[in-house]
Amino acid sequence: MKEIDKSIQHGSTVEDKHLEEALARIGDTDPSVRDNVIYPQFQQWLSAGALSSVQVARVLAQCVLNLQHGIGEVNTDTVFTRSFSVLVAAEAVNGPVAIERTLYERTIASCHHYLEHEKDVRGYVEGKGWAHAIAHGADLLAALVCHPYYERAHIERTLVSSYMPLFHAHVFIDDESERLVQPIVCLQKKFDADMIIPFVQTGLVSMQERLVALQQDYKRKPNLSFFYGRTNVVSYVMFLYFSVEDRKVRDMLEQAVRQFRGL
Repeated sequence: MKEIDKSIQHGSTVEDKHLEEALARIGDTDPSVRDNVIYPQFQQWLSAGALSSVQVARVLAQCVLNLQHGIGEVNTDTVFTRSFSVLVAAEAVNGPVAIERTLYERTIASCHHYLEHEKDVRGYVEGKGWAHAIAHGADLLAALVCHPYYERAHIERTLVSSYMPLFHAHVFIDDESERLVQPIVCLQKKFDADMIIPFVQTGLVSMQERLVALQQDYKRKPNLSFFYGRTNVVSYVMFLYFSVEDRKVRDMLEQAVRQFRGL
């Protein structure tokens, strides 16, 4: 670790052995290592362009692979590997070193899948620090949407991936909803509103259908999933309302909030 810190401080070329050591500990359960050493190392290396294109590709490819590590598990330590891999991947996508288009496409496909299938929605974990898997996944998706390689063909899946986490039987309280709208904010800046509106409308209809289904489940057998989902969805749409500028989009979102709250 000391050698890695020294290479950062001196701005020297990062040796592969140091890179591999950092990758191996990306999901360390000790927050003093993961949060205070490993992630800041990657952040500085990637933002400063300290890694070669081959090394950046190595980091991103490993992070993408890590997104499958324990996916679907709940309350296990594998979440730290997934969550911090997705966060480092966002740094790689945002960094100054160009990535190959094929790797970009693999990354966005994996990010979509990750947000749709991540089940561990914990925020802060006592003794182990922040898991925050959903928020970190949203950060990567926003970076991918803002990237020059992003295309119209990705929009529908991006919207689905951004709202799917809202329907976990869990109320988000650690800024997840605000982070999940950022990919949509990037979409609104990247494409004309008239082109985005049909996709957003479809997403709002889908969210309403999911809420109605949860409401029907509640009537058959009382549970809190409907109330959790509605709280998350209303929060998400309200954050989106205050984050976009187009009047037509905002009117549509305002109407949706009224409908959701009336369920």
